[in-house]
Amino acid sequence: MSTRGPSVVEDQGAYASACGYCKSNARTSVSYGVWAHILTVHDYQDLLNRGWRRSGMFLYKPQMETTCCPS
Repeated sequence: MSTRGPSVVEDQGAYASACGYCKSNARTSVSYGVWAHILTVHDYQDLLNRGWRRSGMFLYKPQMETTCCPS
């Protein structure tokens, strides 16, 4: 992750997938995602503070109002 310059992310939109918590086979886990091509440490921390999660360079935020297992 970069500490200089602007962050560059690519909007991936909303998506649904099988839930790893309740083990539902249906696509009941709903999230919104972005692909981070360049991400500053500051922007990454801001996203984490707002409930975003990361898997590699893919960042996603569970949609608590529609997902099967809200926190």
